[in-house]
Amino acid sequence: MSSIDKTLAKLAKQKGAQLECIICKQVSKDKIQFIKHLQSEIHKQAVERVKQKALEKKQLLEQQQQKQVEETKNQEQEMNAKRKPQYDLSEQQQNEQQQLLLDNNQSNNIQQEQKQGIIGNNNSDLEEDQGVLQNEQISEPREKQVKQYSEEEEAQKQKEREAMLKLQQEIKRENEETQREFQERIKQEAKLIPQYVSEDEFEKLRKMQNEEEDENVQNAKNLVANLRNRFKKKN
Repeated sequence: MSSIDKTLAKLAKQKGAQLECIICKQVSKDKIQFIKHLQSEIHKQAVERVKQKALEKKQLLEQQQQKQVEETKNQEQEMNAKRKPQYDLSEQQQNEQQQLLLDNNQSNNIQQEQKQGIIGNNNSDLEEDQGVLQNEQISEPREKQVKQYSEEEEAQKQKEREAMLKLQQEIKRENEETQREFQERIKQEAKLIPQYVSEDEFEKLRKMQNEEEDENVQNAKNLVANLRNRFKKKN
């Protein structure tokens, strides 16, 4: 296929014995006339219009995508703002709230004084009252913050106390199991040892076993005491 035929295949639609331009719908009788049409200003302008529409469509799509991104970002910011406590407001937002509160209070106080006919020398008292009110409203979220921190700290200490208690119970359980094992072993050995040793020697051996058991118990107690002291120092 020649280059002319390839161009015609892309830009022309066969309508009977005629060729129709797919860009500007101009109709030509033969290939030569159609090529001349492609070189004409009419076709060039039509191509530019098609390109412009395609560009506008692309820009519109990009704007829609950007808008979607911004809406998603705003939604995330709103959700984060709702999750944040009031005391996490930025300094600028706190100042804006203070100024808004001040403006509202001043407006209300001026209206009240106009009704009573005493506008003039009481502005300083009003500002002082407004300052107290503002300080109370500002301190409220800080008090919530301190309270929340105290509750979290107490919850952490409670977890540590529970962990310490669980460890002590585990040590106690292991000691009891060890003691039962010692007693069971003594019973089993008591059945065999007298066959080979005298009664005095058997008593000496049992005393040694008791001392070993006492030493293990004392070691466990020392471990618990050390852990308790370490826990107290931490708190």
